[in-house]
Amino acid sequence: MRKPIIYSALFVSAALAIVGYNTYATAQNEHSGHAGHSSSDNMVMAGVPTEPGQSAFAAIAEIVKILEDDPSTDWSKVNITALRDHLVDMEMLTTEAVVTQVETQNQVIFEVTGSAAAIDAAKSMVPAHSAELRTSFGWDIEAQVKESRVEMIVKSSESLPREKIKALGFFGIMATGAHHQPHHLGMATGAMIH
Repeated sequence: MRKPIIYSALFVSAALAIVGYNTYATAQNEHSGHAGHSSSDNMVMAGVPTEPGQSAFAAIAEIVKILEDDPSTDWSKVNITALRDHLVDMEMLTTEAVVTQVETQNQVIFEVTGSAAAIDAAKSMVPAHSAELRTSFGWDIEAQVKESRVEMIVKSSESLPREKIKALGFFGIMATGAHHQPHHLGMATGAMIH
């Protein structure tokens, strides 16, 4: 009795494999008949990955591509290592910083501590980002660098109520603004130092 069951199972498996292959082949034929697909579509179908992997590596790859595509790039001023160091700071701040939050009636103080790398990253990034938010949004925000910590003091206002400050938290505030990408390009080209 076992042999018919085994043969039936093998037959069903083989039939499913054939149906699966035919479905795949049909989809491949239909896809190859479509004109106008980008080469990246074809690369994905051919099994070539398009994602560069880790996010810092991807950010560097994006900047390198922009620089290579720009014939006016002055390679004597390009410094990808400076960009990489900044991306490491971003990683350390995001993953290793410990942030405590103290609220008063009209402000929220974010105290950043953590590993030595996280504190160094905070000392590098928080003052510069605070200044950018003051300029871009008119926020009443300041950074105070201490020996073993960094404080970000954000005062509430009509345009930035305390509820929004609390909702964003330190990391949401650090991620606010569309200046990060141009900043990365500026660092890589030597036009801007963090």
